[in-house]
Amino acid sequence: DDLVKAGDDIYCEVMVTNTSDENTPALTCVVDDTRAGEVFNDILTGSETLNYSYPAPAGNGTIGNEVSVLCSIDGFANQVDDDASDSTDYFTPGVSITKSCDDLVKAGDDILCGVTITNTSTANTPALTCVATDSREGEIFNDVLVGSEVRNYSYTAPAGDGTVDNTVTVLCSIDGFANTVGDDASDSTDYFTPSIAVWKTGDTVSK
Repeated sequence: DDLVKAGDDIYCEVMVTNTSDENTPALTCVVDDTRAGEVFNDILTGSETLNYSYPAPAGNGTIGNEVSVLCSIDGFANQVDDDASDSTDYFTPGVSITKSCDDLVKAGDDILCGVTITNTSTANTPALTCVATDSREGEIFNDVLVGSEVRNYSYTAPAGDGTVDNTVTVLCSIDGFANTVGDDASDSTDYFTPSIAVWKTGDTVSK
C-alpha cells in the first residue's frame, strides 16, 4: 500500500523468482519480511507470488519495509540471496468544529449561532466528505471539506428559563477507507425574563 494511517492493515505483494540455469539443482528458499516475519519456506520452482498484510504501527511520516530471500542449493553448501524494499506513507485525518451562539436572550427571540468546520488532516490525506448536524437546526453541512467552512444560522428560543443548550457534531468519511473521523462542540445561551411592576397609593378620602 502507498498510503495508510496508524492501525490500518498494510497489504504487500512479493514475487520470488528462481532465475537459475535449467541444470541448477533445486533451490530451497526462505523469504522473510521485516514486518510480517517468515512468509515462504519451500522449494522454489519458477515464480511464487506472496500476498500478506501487517498492521501499521503508531507513527507518522513513512514506514519502511524490507523482504529478503535466502536459498540453499540441493547438494551444495553454497547459498544465493536477494532482497527488496518498499515504503508506505502515513496520513493523519482530522476535523475540528467550533460553535458560538448568543449569550443572552428571552423566550421567542432568535438565537444566532456561528459554526466553523476545519479539515485538520495532513496534506496527503484523501478527501474528507463531512456531515455536520446541529441539535436545533438539523443538517447544516454535507460536502467534501477543503480547508474551513463557516455556517451562520438562527433558531427561535423556546419557551423556558435558565439556559438553552445547543450541540453540533461533524462526522467525516475518508475517501477510499472505511474509517471515519469526527468532532463536536456545544454552546449555551442564558435566558433572561424582563418584568416590571407598578404600584400607586393616594388619599383614600377627599372632598
